[in-house]
Amino acid sequence: MSKRLSGLLAALCLLAPLGARAEEGPGTVYNKANYPEELAKRPVTLPAGMAELYVPLNVNLSTDEGVFGPLKPVRVNPSLYYGITDDVTVGLYSEVEPFTPMFAGLCLTGESNGCYPIQGLGKGGFLAPVFNTIAGEGVVSLLRKDDYQLAAFGGLEFITIGDPTLLRARVGLSEKWARGDFALPVKLGVHIGLTNRQIGNVDVNTDSFFVDAEPTYNLTPQLAVFVRAALWSTFDHLSDNVIVPVGAGFEYAVSHSVDVGAKFEFDNLLGDNNTVDERVGTLFAKARF
Repeated sequence: MSKRLSGLLAALCLLAPLGARAEEGPGTVYNKANYPEELAKRPVTLPAGMAELYVPLNVNLSTDEGVFGPLKPVRVNPSLYYGITDDVTVGLYSEVEPFTPMFAGLCLTGESNGCYPIQGLGKGGFLAPVFNTIAGEGVVSLLRKDDYQLAAFGGLEFITIGDPTLLRARVGLSEKWARGDFALPVKLGVHIGLTNRQIGNVDVNTDSFFVDAEPTYNLTPQLAVFVRAALWSTFDHLSDNVIVPVGAGFEYAVSHSVDVGAKFEFDNLLGDNNTVDERVGTLFAKARF
């Protein structure tokens, strides 16, 4: 496992050459009027004055016959981001990386259908069980060079708002490099548990790190396809607690301001205790204004 992890990290460090030829892409400074429909060309930060609302409908597709199973749960994980300047974006979100707990966000199917994966976790909190996860962050551009952008992000994530409250900090770097119709966004970050790091003798909110890559290709200016692979592990059990989600999907620009898409993802296809039965299907829409 350590060789696989080291190889992945080394490869990611070599995937975004700053010396690539100049062209319009993620490093270009856009405004609301000329913001690109091509997913590959979009920057990490939003243009000044632009807001983007993302609304995914996530459906569990596992065949488990217990609390989790087909359509158990169904949840909505909205996010809203706003460009304060061309280089500073702030946002609220309810999908946490690299994988989102089944109960996160707006859980629509109730306790008996997967909204509480651990009995009692998160109960009694603000709006629980209707809405039980919220997070916020700021994203600051550090470097822009035509087809490349590097940014830093940092924020706080309430994985559960209820009792017990699980709060953690998230900090890291986000980069995106493009060449023509192809783009490679990569995120590297760490989570730092701030509350209830242990419940009883069980580690539930410990420090961890993640790497998240989503190679993207625009088949047409409006239609893009992407694959996603991420890696997550705790620092204290680095080689024995690795989770690797893998998925794929498409995104279509209906207009300059609206996108729709779908994706399918295995929650842990290649990590420790991997399985093909933990999987999620998603339909989503984006609106910019």
